[in-house]
Amino acid sequence: MKWNTKQLDGFLNQPAENQPLFVCVYGDDSGLTTEYAQKLAEHVCEDINDPFLVNRFRVEDVVDNPTCLLEAVQTISFAAGHKLVYLQGVSKDLPANVKDKVNKAIVHVLDNLTEGTTFVFAASGYDAKLALIKQIEKHSDAVAVRCFQDNDISIKQLLQKRLADEGKTMQPDAMAFMLNNLGNDRAITQSEIDKLFVYTLHEDKITIQHCLDTLSAAPSVNAFKLCDAIG
Repeated sequence: MKWNTKQLDGFLNQPAENQPLFVCVYGDDSGLTTEYAQKLAEHVCEDINDPFLVNRFRVEDVVDNPTCLLEAVQTISFAAGHKLVYLQGVSKDLPANVKDKVNKAIVHVLDNLTEGTTFVFAASGYDAKLALIKQIEKHSDAVAVRCFQDNDISIKQLLQKRLADEGKTMQPDAMAFMLNNLGNDRAITQSEIDKLFVYTLHEDKITIQHCLDTLSAAPSVNAFKLCDAIG
């Protein structure tokens, strides 16, 4: 099956019932794919920290033992509850031979899904045209979720939610500055937002100066100051 992030958000906002057996979250934004995969893992598993319910693997584990994922999926959980097999570190930037081994191991899981277990992984940089993604989309018990990089709308929604949660406001020029300098990677965006809110912990209103003081390597800082001065 093919899902977009809105469909995944809808699933995450509902009780954990009728879980898919296999989910791949992929796209160019590695931070966003990782964030969604983590949210999904926490949603489908009763206790993400329970070693009897969760089997975590890295790419290196698969290279050392190509059958580890399949064995984990087919092993019955010792505890009552839905089991999670969680693979981390999959990326288009992996060496070709490593990526080939990992993709083959993932296909073996896809061909041997087991009720009561969900396999989840994020694939940073993977494209919709890849044979693996197309194979997942065609499977009735599997889901491929494509993530696109953040835009002004999604970043503004992140900021507005955080402002509401913290009981703060943000000046329009500060909002414009943040939208202009964030968005290439969700993990970096979240980190910069966290830093801003720590910096303004005791402030009710976030100003452009607060943003200039905290945002790392903002390419438009000098230009923004120049335009502001001219204005």
